Amino acid sequence: MNVLGTVLLALALAAPAFAGGPLVMCGASTPYAWGPGPQYFTDGGGSGPVLSLAEADALTDFAFDSWNAVATASFSAADGGTMAAAYGVAADIVAANAATVVGTFNGGGFNVIYDADGSILADVFGAPPGVLGVAGPEFAQGCTLTEAYAVLNLAAVDPGDARIPGQSEFGGVFTHEFGHALNLGHSKVNGDILFFGGTSGPAGCTSLGSPGFSHLETMYPFICTSPGCTGRFQATPHRDDAVALSNLYPAAGWPQDFGTVAGRILSTDGTSELSGVNVIVRNAADPFGDAVSFISGDFVAPRPSAGSAAGDYFLRGLTPGATYRVFADALPAPDAGEGA
Repeated sequence: MNVLGTVLLALALAAPAFAGGPLVMCGASTPYAWGPGPQYFTDGGGSGPVLSLAEADALTDFAFDSWNAVATASFSAADGGTMAAAYGVAADIVAANAATVVGTFNGGGFNVIYDADGSILADVFGAPPGVLGVAGPEFAQGCTLTEAYAVLNLAAVDPGDARIPGQSEFGGVFTHEFGHALNLGHSKVNGDILFFGGTSGPAGCTSLGSPGFSHLETMYPFICTSPGCTGRFQATPHRDDAVALSNLYPAAGWPQDFGTVAGRILSTDGTSELSGVNVIVRNAADPFGDAVSFISGDFVAPRPSAGSAAGDYFLRGLTPGATYRVFADALPAPDAGEGA
């Protein structure tokens, strides 16, 4: 199991969320988001010991296509070619010239860097061993994102990886990191149960069973990239990932065409509202495939007549007519690959 990380640079950002919502906010209730028609640009070099440049490009295209395919979201990014052709940086981005892309505004878009030997992550970002990638928004005009980056550690690809989009375990790293560049935070829905043996319900309640690899959400902060493991399942967005994207980039009919569960999280005094609580709803008939999370107080506007909305939660994109169970879950500390 390896660490997936995100590092935020250059843009003056609010504190990042760690599950089920936007990574960074532009004000109290407005998240940063991309405008229509952004492009992504790739490294023209940087093939690793396992992945060829063509294979890395194919995983990049598959990952963006996977986010583009979320039917309830309006987000869509297009391939803009290489960074070298688009704005004249070196064909191969390495540690020595990484600053020409990371921390430098180049006109806008998603910049995808293939770190062939892991030196960019180690020398430029100071990332510890085991970090497979870093990504995040960098620049914005007002609340509209204009440039972001992702660095993929190709030196960490397992020699036995399938290397084929949809089958590659390392492909989940691509999709996850690009999710951060879209301004998605980490998600915590099924991963703790799968990786750490966490319970699937409160003490004293009937267990819902256990999820399988196919239930692991894309934006969970850990991944297994060994052959026959979890990474290929994280390469395509799950229900929670799709809902988070749709909240940022709503398509027609979102969220009114779906069910919503809303409420407040209160302290033990019964009055004070608690923010930062991970609230999960699970469909009783499909508790791991149809599960959505939201952080109380995240991405919500204050109530003008009733004061603080610190404990509010809104769980959208639910199956109409289905029966859901609501859980309040603890959040983990930021992982080792994370920084502000």
